[in-house]
Amino acid sequence: AIENGYRITKVTGAFTITVKTKKQGDTTCEHDYVAVVTAPTCTAKGCTTYTCSKCGDTYTADETDMIPHTFGEDGICTVCGKAAPKVTFACDDGASVTVAASQAEDAETTENAVTVFPRNSDTGEIDASGDGQVNFTVVLADGYELESVTAAPAENYKNLKGPDDTKIENGYRITKIKGDLTVTVKAKKTDAPPFRFDDVQDENAFYYDAVYWAFNHDPQVTNGATPTTFGPNGSCTRGQVVTFLWRAAGEPEVKDANNPFTDVKDSAFYYNAVLWAVENEITSGVGNGRFNPGGKCNRGQIVTFLWRFSGKPEAAGENPFEDVKADAFYYDAVLWAVENKITSGTGAGKFSPSSVCTRGQVVTFLYRADGLEK
Repeated sequence: AIENGYRITKVTGAFTITVKTKKQGDTTCEHDYVAVVTAPTCTAKGCTTYTCSKCGDTYTADETDMIPHTFGEDGICTVCGKAAPKVTFACDDGASVTVAASQAEDAETTENAVTVFPRNSDTGEIDASGDGQVNFTVVLADGYELESVTAAPAENYKNLKGPDDTKIENGYRITKIKGDLTVTVKAKKTDAPPFRFDDVQDENAFYYDAVYWAFNHDPQVTNGATPTTFGPNGSCTRGQVVTFLWRAAGEPEVKDANNPFTDVKDSAFYYNAVLWAVENEITSGVGNGRFNPGGKCNRGQIVTFLWRFSGKPEAAGENPFEDVKADAFYYDAVLWAVENKITSGTGAGKFSPSSVCTRGQVVTFLYRADGLEK
């Protein structure tokens, strides 16, 4: 009942209807195709277009891949104007990069940064196809060591290979670069930071090396009494001494947060150090729930702290001091300290265990004990 129409019934699935028409009176064309070849460019593929000279029927075939861009020295394609990808190195002070000779020719250098174009490893030409690579070497100034070399964004390259898996001596290679990259080179100082204390100038002083060690230790054991003085002859409090020892040990984490002392506040600089010292049986305080952090630390106490920290090792030597009695709490500690050359006493056969330990003596004891097995 559809005028000049068609009906499809009982449709149970997808299908395609093709309708072909031709002018009345036409006969099938004996095509005479003319081929027109379109060469590939850096923005489009090439092909051959076939067109019938009689009826105009046309089709394409023989597709060919695009050709590489033709980049000038400025990294701009002379055909299409496309910009080549760039690799920019951003370096910390103390670090720089040297790129391969082929890339150094087009390097653009600014302060602490250098930018180059990736090049094809086979042709040496600037490459935006995704096959490009950059070879470079990290150069470090004296007193620095390499911390890291990273590239971003990750989707713009395939590999960043380091000295162990490239053929570049002490160098790096970035491969399969297909977009702009930023390579960040970080360095860190290896030299100990300089220190200058007006009262620590004599390199022959018994505490000179110890003060230098304490200042440059990581973490820092002490930074002095003032910015310009260390105060080697000044006294040390019990709070300061356990803090020095805790820092020299690497500031270990306190596992037991229970504070047994009424005179140790959680806001005090020595709080964690005191709790650590109690936890490791280095000290139990002065009695009656007190640690006495502001009390002056004497020589007998400091060597006892060190001896307990070292595991209470036995000492085989004889007692060289007339003022160190066998029943003293510091007896074994003093003999151990003498045996391990941590102290030789104060002279004339005396150790002076009750004398206040000076800052120079404290850091010297710590410095001499630092290399002992714990």
